[in-house]
Amino acid sequence: MLLPRQVRPKENGSGWTDPTIVFSPGDFTGDGYTDVITRATDGILWLYRGDGTGNFVGARKKIGDGWNTITKIT
Repeated sequence: MLLPRQVRPKENGSGWTDPTIVFSPGDFTGDGYTDVITRATDGILWLYRGDGTGNFVGARKKIGDGWNTITKIT
């Protein structure tokens, strides 16, 4: 059963082989939509802004680097 504001999972693109971690912090940008953050093998954190329908808005945005030594992100 889906709770309010939950979206069913769906495939969104291909080529997601570089991220070592993929997670959602919720509404990271404050626009009311759930976002996704990934960590690449080189330690760069990338933000993918959600649009509320399971898709992403615009290009990914670099939000950090040096995270390749971190073992857990919560």
